[in-house]
Amino acid sequence: MIRFATHLLLFLSLLSPLVTTHAASNNDTAQAGQRNWQLGVSLGYGTRSNPLIDADDLTLVAIIDASWYGERVFFDNGDLGFTFQDNPRYTLNGVLRVNTERLFFEQADSLLVSFTTSVGQGASGDGPVQDGVDGNPNTGLDGSDPDGGSTDNGQDSETIEIPKRRYAVEAGIEFLTDGRWGFLQTSVTQDISNRHEGFEANLTLGRSGHWRRMTWTVSAGLSYRSDNLNDYYYGVLSDESQTNLPAYRADDGTNYHAAALLRYYLTRSLSLGLVVEYERLSSAIANSPFVADDRVITSYGGIKYTF
Repeated sequence: MIRFATHLLLFLSLLSPLVTTHAASNNDTAQAGQRNWQLGVSLGYGTRSNPLIDADDLTLVAIIDASWYGERVFFDNGDLGFTFQDNPRYTLNGVLRVNTERLFFEQADSLLVSFTTSVGQGASGDGPVQDGVDGNPNTGLDGSDPDGGSTDNGQDSETIEIPKRRYAVEAGIEFLTDGRWGFLQTSVTQDISNRHEGFEANLTLGRSGHWRRMTWTVSAGLSYRSDNLNDYYYGVLSDESQTNLPAYRADDGTNYHAAALLRYYLTRSLSLGLVVEYERLSSAIANSPFVADDRVITSYGGIKYTF
């Protein structure tokens, strides 16, 4: 039960930038007759790609959109916060959240990943090989040598295990403002659970609109992650390294993201929604020995009922 509750909290936190923003939640609350809570349930299908080697993508079926706002304290899709300042120009919050990076490892840390190297080349430093293609850039996809030679098609395999990583609790400051031009959301959070001991700074700029029964939101931004944060999740310690998993120290880096949400209201409470998000990972993450892709793509479509 505790494990289920943790995963539910993490999925709320993971999807909160796509479902809504804190500023949008305030607007929704106002439209709902000053109601200080909101609960919505979406049923549909979607995926969040997993950049780790041979790891399963995250499957999204049911999504809960839950928020509650008191006079100062609030809960918004995984974020627990305290409002220091709230006026027509801006909102300043203190926030407490769980880092969602661990979700990728949930789909990988119990899997044995196979790297395949050509016989005789494994000790030469040519690196890991996947899908039967060796690490020699002069070798063709069919195993032939474009320079006229031939290669040994014998294969040798070694299995490795993706390093285990734990959840991290982070606390920080969040600044929100909006107007006719759109909305701006920035935050800086620091690990307070002694996991990675790093920090993350986020900036998102977006715009929302509506036409008849349809609403839309588009946003783009960046996320700067310190070297301690990146290295905890994507570095390889010396005691974790293996023949095909060399030690790796991840530096700081900046991820870039863009998202779009389209919603069509069938009734006041029932709506159809489509969400797409693209995130480009920094080279510090993409160069990790157990990372296979430099991007994360999230898509989800479903029907939502708002209580």
